[in-house]
Amino acid sequence: MTGKDIKNYINHVGILNSEVTHLFDDLLDALEWVENETINNSRLKIEHAEDLSLNQFELFKNLQPNEIQIIETII
Repeated sequence: MTGKDIKNYINHVGILNSEVTHLFDDLLDALEWVENETINNSRLKIEHAEDLSLNQFELFKNLQPNEIQIIETII
């Protein structure tokens, strides 16, 4: 079966008319679509985010408060 025959068959059985069915000319186009869909579907929707202080991070846990203040002025 050729690519054109497969497209005709898919169209004939009605799969192509579905909103969730996508037909691509080549594998790279299909992969790009899948990557974009994955990225779009995995984005976190954060309505409100609070800032974290540096002492809440493991990296800074042993610093003194004055040391954390110095770093916070830099970043």
